[in-house]
Amino acid sequence: MDAVFGLHLTALPVGVVGVRPGPMMASADSFVATIQGVGGHAARPHQAVDPVLIAANVVTTLHTIVSREVDPLQPCVITIGTIQAGTVPNVIPSTATMAGSVRNFDQETREKVAKRIEETVIGIARAMGGDATVDYRFGYPIMVNDPEMTAFVKSVALEVVGPDKTIDRTPLMASEDVGRFISRATGSYFNVGVLNEAKGITIYNHNPGFDIDEDALPVGVAMLVRIVERYLGE
Repeated sequence: MDAVFGLHLTALPVGVVGVRPGPMMASADSFVATIQGVGGHAARPHQAVDPVLIAANVVTTLHTIVSREVDPLQPCVITIGTIQAGTVPNVIPSTATMAGSVRNFDQETREKVAKRIEETVIGIARAMGGDATVDYRFGYPIMVNDPEMTAFVKSVALEVVGPDKTIDRTPLMASEDVGRFISRATGSYFNVGVLNEAKGITIYNHNPGFDIDEDALPVGVAMLVRIVERYLGE
């Protein structure tokens, strides 16, 4: 591949094109932590090791990694998306499982946070009488737009939608698999807005009520066609 160009419809006013050189979208990693306790009756907690209580302590402590171990100038997010344990209210289960998502804009921070998550989960579990395992998986890389290619995309946007609808984006903590492609070639990934308050289209992506103003579609097509025409013609 010589270059990769792509777009994503997003929560900007319809027809607006957003570009950003350099790091634009975060890496996306995930983990599953399994906490092992000792099951027992809810009336006799002293005879059990409660993995739910361990999990609760793990969740609150994991967030201190971001607030106390990561440079405040380095964006980082740890989100616990699921916690699963037990089936009935009067039994302390033997295990609890949680899964989380981790986002970073710096590779060194990314690797440090992965290490500290595993150490924190296992350390708290053992300190409270249980044990734990962590399956940590590095996912999509930090998506870095090539500055020269992004300037090229911006120049196309100025032609297609004009200066009033061409904006510089801020970094996004969401992630994108296109980062893998750009990292192996060069290129730029940009956004096209789809919201239109006048039509009642105001709900952001990844929401059950999400909709788009389809007037955005010709803009996206025109951007990609013009990018190809200019790139292959230069």
